[in-house]
Amino acid sequence: MLQDGICTLHARGGPSAKPAMCRRFPFELVGTPQGGRVTTSHRCPCRTLGNRPLLAVAEAEASLSAGAGRLRAIQMVRARLPLSARTSASFDTYVALESPILEKLGQGEPPYEALGVTQGLPRLRVGSWMDAASTYLRMGSEPSRAGHALKWFGIGLLDALGAAPAASHPRPWRDVFDKAEADSAREQAALVIGDYLADELWGLLWLQRGAFDKARSVTGALGCIASALAMRLVNEGARPDRAAAEAVLIVETGASQPVWRLIIDSAWPT
Repeated sequence: MLQDGICTLHARGGPSAKPAMCRRFPFELVGTPQGGRVTTSHRCPCRTLGNRPLLAVAEAEASLSAGAGRLRAIQMVRARLPLSARTSASFDTYVALESPILEKLGQGEPPYEALGVTQGLPRLRVGSWMDAASTYLRMGSEPSRAGHALKWFGIGLLDALGAAPAASHPRPWRDVFDKAEADSAREQAALVIGDYLADELWGLLWLQRGAFDKARSVTGALGCIASALAMRLVNEGARPDRAAAEAVLIVETGASQPVWRLIIDSAWPT
């Protein structure tokens, strides 16, 4: 159903003709005590490059509808959230802690400063980040776009560890970014990465993996990997904002793998 990079279902029947998973993209919905939070995927240049319009609530609502006007959330958040292994707070208190972090990330501040964590990758209780990089490099042996993205995620881990390989690797979805770059105005690379990290916190899916202190450490790790990858791509000649957008796609793809959950389960808050 994909012809010349275009979904023929969408082209012939409009958004409503697509399966529910496709209609929801790039939006997701999380239920909170203060109402629904809409978050977005960052795997498309339309979300990460150029003059990105503010989220349109009506468009998101139409995409997220499960039929008969009903909205389906992927997660419901309770009235109290864990701040650490020993402390929790009301959702209102959490929002007061979260808001300045989101603002700083949205302004392009260095992720570790905005998040209030140690620069770099957090310590692991089990295994090592070198082991994690090796795992991703093995996973990336498949000659596909997704396989290339996983290998790049492993390369990003090595870059973040100061053990970067000299050789390059085919860039996934390069043709898609070629077209997007030609149609987009320049953006600050730091804003592209910061926007992605803010969405990681805003979506609250980190609650499935632990408390807020760990979430900040893990989000900082994603920022570290994305920044390292973006720098590598700039050194290969990519426009800085495009390099950041490609890095975000790679990092979001790598962090969606089950192995990432196993890795971060053993991460210490920093």
